[in-house]
Amino acid sequence: MKYKWIAILIMMTFCVYAINVLEAASEINWNVSPRLWYANWNIEDWTNDSTLMGGIGISMSFYKFGFGLSFLAGDFDLGDDEYTTSINRTDTDLYLSFKIAEPYFSLSVGHKLINYELKYELYYDEKAKLELTGFGLGCAGAIPIVGNSYFYYIASIIPSMEAVIEYEDYGEKFEQDLSSYNIEFGAGYSINEKVSISLGWKYQQFDWDEGDDDSVSGITTMVIFNF
Repeated sequence: MKYKWIAILIMMTFCVYAINVLEAASEINWNVSPRLWYANWNIEDWTNDSTLMGGIGISMSFYKFGFGLSFLAGDFDLGDDEYTTSINRTDTDLYLSFKIAEPYFSLSVGHKLINYELKYELYYDEKAKLELTGFGLGCAGAIPIVGNSYFYYIASIIPSMEAVIEYEDYGEKFEQDLSSYNIEFGAGYSINEKVSISLGWKYQQFDWDEGDDDSVSGITTMVIFNF
């Protein structure tokens, strides 16, 4: 994929620098958040499927800066009138954020990587791989409601993504361009200073230059452990 490894190298260098700065500081806040997403995948002219994607998020912060990584995985069965495709999907997000007005508003830059492993039956069992990758900008924040309750929101956009499709049985590769955006919001409750829980809703839209657009949406939940 064009410029892929250069972009990843720049991001890794940037993240290593950020970690070194944070480690030199006197106080670093960490949190670990197991999470679930009941995701419904919609593709035009296909039979759609819902599944429970599970994963974890890890983040660290100091002063106004934050650095995080999140991962989700799940299996879908999609298809049309002729055949059904079984898809294993993994979502990986890496981001660096800057708090402008804590906890109300922060800006972030990040990298998204989505991998698909597809199995389907045409003339016989076929396999394919699909990789989506791109850099984007986002914003997020939390608004206190009553007591330990709060409302949170997350929004991001990746104006340009690249997709590489590889058919394993034929050894062919195809590339497409697309764009994507993500919206997430919900409500949370802080049980104490160390543990919070939340329930929300997440929507992702993928706009392909060629082919049908698709979206993934559904209810999210997670537990946040602070250290």
